[in-house]
Amino acid sequence: MHRDVYEYYNGLPPKGMHVHHIDGDRLNNDIKNLELKSPADHLKAHMTQERRNRARLHMLNISPLAKAWHKSKEGKEWHKEHGIKCWENREKKNKKCAHCKKIYQTTCYHPMARFCHSNCKMKARRRRLKGLAEDYIF
Repeated sequence: MHRDVYEYYNGLPPKGMHVHHIDGDRLNNDIKNLELKSPADHLKAHMTQERRNRARLHMLNISPLAKAWHKSKEGKEWHKEHGIKCWENREKKNKKCAHCKKIYQTTCYHPMARFCHSNCKMKARRRRLKGLAEDYIF
């Protein structure tokens, strides 16, 4: 309801913004009681010390259970399947090798992956160690 009231008076809120009740009363949908907040600021406004303590206690209770599940056969199998699915759906990107300047395709999105092959990576490393690669910063 509060989003509808805000939208009636101000139009659609910008994407990603939350409509917040200033006085904390979720039943008070007066337009003077509504304001826009970023998700982070909205969470801060609602995170009281009591909620913070409850969340901390919950994490202390759940962490050993999560650790045990991750070590279990079921947990390891889930991670294996999840990892395979993630890599299957990755699109290939064109990158330029930092050593040989050849264009190559990769599914690795990590910014430190700069070489088309481990041979190029080692050649670049040897050049750097010899002091011949001042123009390229690692």
